[in-house]
Amino acid sequence: MNQPKIKRRVGKYEVGRTIGEGTFAKVKFARNSETGEPVALKILDKEKVLKHKMAEQIKWEIATMKLVKHLNVVRLHEVSLYCETKPLFLIFLFW
Repeated sequence: MNQPKIKRRVGKYEVGRTIGEGTFAKVKFARNSETGEPVALKILDKEKVLKHKMAEQIKWEIATMKLVKHLNVVRLHEVSLYCETKPLFLIFLFW
């Protein structure tokens, strides 16, 4: 019997396939379960960020992305820290 695939949830987002991966983060496609809006969910590994002393760079990235509003730059939609022991999530608009 086929079981339906259970999607992971992060807050109000249903997380889907991986669309990118780097040294400190993985980017996954996600959908707002309330509005159906597609987003890109950047999942930062806090342990790696802290180990490599990149926290200030991440703070700078977040501050900069909040300010940038340009057609050719992906827009930062939300920053979520759901638990101190879990990763930091950056939610970008996805089109």
